[in-house]
This record gives sequence, structure tokens and C-alpha cells, in this order.
Amino acid sequence: ERSINAHKSLRAAVGEETYRKLTQDLLHTGNHSFDQLINRLVEQPNDVAWFDKLVSRQVSSYFEQKRASQQNFKTRYEEVKSFVDNAIQFKEHPRLKRSILVDGANYSLQAGGKRLRAVLAYIMCVDKFGFSPELTQPVLQLLEYMHTASIIFDDKPSQDDADLRRGKPALHKHYQSEAMAELTGVFMMMRAVEVQSRNDGFEASRVLESLAYASSTTQAICEGQWLDLESKSQQIDLRQLELICELKTGLAIEASLMIPAILAGEHDIEKGHIKQFAKHLGQAFQIKDDLLDYCGDSDVLGKPTLQDTTIGKASFVTCLGEE
Repeated sequence: ERSINAHKSLRAAVGEETYRKLTQDLLHTGNHSFDQLINRLVEQPNDVAWFDKLVSRQVSSYFEQKRASQQNFKTRYEEVKSFVDNAIQFKEHPRLKRSILVDGANYSLQAGGKRLRAVLAYIMCVDKFGFSPELTQPVLQLLEYMHTASIIFDDKPSQDDADLRRGKPALHKHYQSEAMAELTGVFMMMRAVEVQSRNDGFEASRVLESLAYASSTTQAICEGQWLDLESKSQQIDLRQLELICELKTGLAIEASLMIPAILAGEHDIEKGHIKQFAKHLGQAFQIKDDLLDYCGDSDVLGKPTLQDTTIGKASFVTCLGEE
């Protein structure tokens, strides 16, 4: 069909008489019936050029596949997120006389959120390593409890001093008590350790290794938070900002990928790849977060914008500019 189109283009360019002479002198195969067939096809009206058809099909197919992929991603994400939401709710504690700390923990958990870390961990555990969803629950609880506790501390007046979190009053504002917020945060962190230590679906040595990793990583995240707070009203360069981002944001994402890998007994080379991936994903996440703080909609975000600018804290936007 491409050859026929080439003949038609030539015929249109040189005229019928010259084209007929060319077919007699040059453009023939020596097979009379075949050459006649070619001539008949060349004389037929042009429908749609072959290449246009190909491009049209390819473009149409691309967008159809993209739409299907986006829909599949959205459906899958919502399914996993729903599983996470149900798995992380605090139950009553047998040794507590009152439920106030449980209520505080659930208030913060039920505020919503993307559950990005827990969703990543679920995909690693279930899709990559083949663990059952039930076996994965303690890992999801560990990650979400630790993350939510860090948010509770982060919102306090002594740190980022945020009144809103995910569209609701921050925990210390909800209870009008910083002490309540602090104790709830510690309570959630200890529950995170407890649920993972009771995870008897894996080898005990791997569970211990995952807890040691989680504890060590949390300590490094604390340093990242302190460096972040210390950057207020300071001129810091991109290298320092990337270090803060790696400690404060990247390590939390790394944990969601590394803990499943540890429990699966993954080899060190693959763990190295995971750490490298998490570092870049954490940086991308933080850049987007900084941009949303700078030019996002507070009603959509569920928290005030321009927080970094207001308190003079360094961010990728303040360091590099919006563009």
C-alpha cells in the first residue's frame, strides 16, 4: 500500500503521460498481469493514506490504553487504600482505663490522607512478594501509626505550628492540649512497635530485623525534622536541602518499601536499588509538596498554604524558585 501511494504521488507530480512512459521503461516487473494490477490500483481514487491510517490507529490505541491504565490505577489504588483505612483503626486497649488516647489516635487517623506509604507497602507485600493481605496488616499499621504520630508532633506550636491537618483541626487544637497531642503521638509509636513485634507470620529474625530497621530509620527522620526546623530564616544551599529531604521525607517512603523487602529476605543488591528509588521518589514528593504549599488551594489541600514562607522555612521553592 505504501508502494502504491508512492506511485500515485509520482503520477500526480509528473503527469499521466510521463508516468506511463516511466512504467514502460522502468517501473515494471516483467510480469504483465502483476504490472496491470499495479496500474489499476494506482488509478483507483485515493482513500486515506496508509501512513495516516497507521498514525490514527496508533494515537487512538495509545489514548485508549492510557485511559484504561489510569482507570485501573485509580480502581486499584482506591481498593488498597480502603483496605488500609479499615486495617489501621485503633481498637480498645485491655490495659487502658479510659479510651481518651485511643480516641485521639483514631481522630488523627480518620482525618484521611493519601495513605501513600501504606499503599506502597501493600503493593510490595502482596503484589511483589505474594504475602496475604492479612499478613500485611501489621506492616501497614506500623507505617501509618509512625507517620501519623510524626504529623501530630509536626503540627505542634513548637514545630510547624499548624492549626489544620487534612481539613480538620490538628490534634492539639482539637483537644486544646499539647500534652494530649504529645502523649497520643508516643502512644501510637509504641503501638506501631507492638503490632509488628506480634507479627508471627514471618521468621522471628526477620521481624526483629524489620523492627531494628524501623527504629533506626525513625531516629534519622527525627534528625531530618530537626534540621528542617533549624533551617528557618537561614540561607541553605541545595545540597543541604536535599539532605533534609532525604532524611525527613525519603526515609519514610524507603521504610514502606524496605520493611516488606526485609520480611521477604530480599538480597542486599535489591535493597540498594530500593533505597536509591526511594531517595528519588521522596525528593519528587517533597518538591510537589513545597509547590502545593506555595501555590496550592488550601481548601483542596485541607491545610493552610504559604506555611514555609510565613515561618521562613527553606523549601525547594524558596531555594530554587517556583519555575
